[in-house]
Amino acid sequence: MKQANVANADRYRWERQERCDSRGATCACATSTCVRGGLSGYRYALYGFRLRADGTPVHAFPDITTTECVYPEKVVPASDVQAVAAQHIRRYIPRPTITVAPPGGRTLVNIPTIYSTTAHDPVTLPITSPVPGRITATPTYTWSFANGQTANGPGTAYTPDFSPSQHPDHYLHTVYDTAGAKTTRLTVSWQVTFRLQDILDVPLQPITFATASTTRALTAHNVLIDGYDRTG
Repeated sequence: MKQANVANADRYRWERQERCDSRGATCACATSTCVRGGLSGYRYALYGFRLRADGTPVHAFPDITTTECVYPEKVVPASDVQAVAAQHIRRYIPRPTITVAPPGGRTLVNIPTIYSTTAHDPVTLPITSPVPGRITATPTYTWSFANGQTANGPGTAYTPDFSPSQHPDHYLHTVYDTAGAKTTRLTVSWQVTFRLQDILDVPLQPITFATASTTRALTAHNVLIDGYDRTG
């Protein structure tokens, strides 16, 4: 918003407004019609309200309607914003961990082994450099099991209220049909969007975290006694 004098000495209050509506119908025009010296600007709607001597508008509607191009002071490489986004996300978002049931690093062949991790809501973080805006990151979860199966989502930690045999769809699980060490890998990929000064959404490269957990699958004739595996 600004105030300026025009040639006839009338005073005006100027209001700059976003041209993109909720459907994005005018965004293409706003972002493609301002080019100067190799820089791409953004076109805003500009409204002038003529003022009385006491500073109140003469009319409720604008007396002058026009547009104005606003240009960035400098061109900021997307890689610079990407680096800042990665720094913020790695600083404020905890690394993923894997929870397994049965616990203790051991399970049985041919029974469901349940996996889960902490579920996170989308995160919004403001930044001021290299350009002002805000980062929004949304997580996706991908699991890879030793038996070749894959799964998506954070999973649900085991509770006695829901038996995996009676409620198999309640849990993210897999079933091993052979004994041995089974390594499970979890990849959490944060899909990142940068909102530039409440004007444009700029997609950035995902920020990815990976972790792994190894569980030993035992056959039914193996019995765990005093912390040791002994064949019965």
